[in-house]
Formats: sequence, structure tokens, C-alpha cells
Amino acid sequence: MRGTLGVSHALEIAVDGVYRFDDSPQGLLYIGGGLGLGSIPRATNGVGRFEWDGELRGVIGYEWEIGSNLRVSLEGVVRAPFGSDPRLAILLGLVWLSR
Repeated sequence: MRGTLGVSHALEIAVDGVYRFDDSPQGLLYIGGGLGLGSIPRATNGVGRFEWDGELRGVIGYEWEIGSNLRVSLEGVVRAPFGSDPRLAILLGLVWLSR
């Protein structure tokens, strides 16, 4: 089951545990320009895994290669209780990662 987040067409979430980014001109992922959250720089890799059993739980991460000798990684946990919109929890996780 796949769906595109409303805040950005650059991020596609798959509930089966896979997500990917497209090549948006402003970088790998742009989060809510209207919200004033800015953008996450273009990453070279993204990882994610999600589980659903009445609550969405997941881990999302980014990896950047800076030059030829430096690699930077970030990872964060995403949770959403039953009845809430999982897209909001994923967005909050992305905002946390971008701090």
C-alpha cells in the first residue's frame, strides 16, 4: 500500500516498509514550505521500516556523502497511536531529523 504525503510529492511512503525519494529540483525532500520548516539537503540514501498493529511504529533515516571521505547518518523513531493520521507522525519524525 503506497501513498504520497500531502506536504511533498518528493516522499513516497509504503506501509510495507519501503520508502523512496524522487529527484525534486529543490533537493531530495522539501518539507512544507508554507510551514517555514525549510528543506533537508539532498541525501544519497534513505532507509525506513514501518510496522502497524493499531499503532504505526517505524524508523526513518538519511545518509549524506560529503566529499569523498565523509559520510553522515541520521535516524529517528516515528510513532502514531491508533486513530491518528500516520502522515502527521511521519512528518514530525522528518522535522525532528532535520533539526
